[in-house]
Amino acid sequence: MDISVIVLRGTDGHYACYPAEDLSRFRLAGYGHSLEEAQADFLQSYQQAQELEALNQNDLPQYRFTFLPVEQLDSPAPITDMDHRLRDIRLSISWGDLANRYFKKRSTYLHHKFTVRPLDGESTRGFSPQDTEQLRRALLDLADRIRAAADSI
Repeated sequence: MDISVIVLRGTDGHYACYPAEDLSRFRLAGYGHSLEEAQADFLQSYQQAQELEALNQNDLPQYRFTFLPVEQLDSPAPITDMDHRLRDIRLSISWGDLANRYFKKRSTYLHHKFTVRPLDGESTRGFSPQDTEQLRRALLDLADRIRAAADSI
């Protein structure tokens, strides 16, 4: 099966690669300081997915990837691996409460951002720079609240 891979170059000069279509069972992405590094990282993520599926005795479809021409972004590339970056705390936080309290959005908002699916007509995938900063501030505030609660014991 042939899969097109979107390649983005952010304003910071870094590259990001991700499939143009949803592969449903897993997410692939590649990042790098150069185009070659991002493509190699993308292919390595596919190889790791194949290894994981083999361990689980599942067959992973064989894909042929075609890297599309590089798209220059006017703003930094969205972060599409936030769930991986926050994996250590992902199950310990009520993301619905964070969405309501800090983003003033419905409880499923952050879930959709983590799963890299556009929501409510948004054209971007993942976390925009503004979303990322808002999430960073929300987590710092939550950390302060947790620390204050621990200190009160």
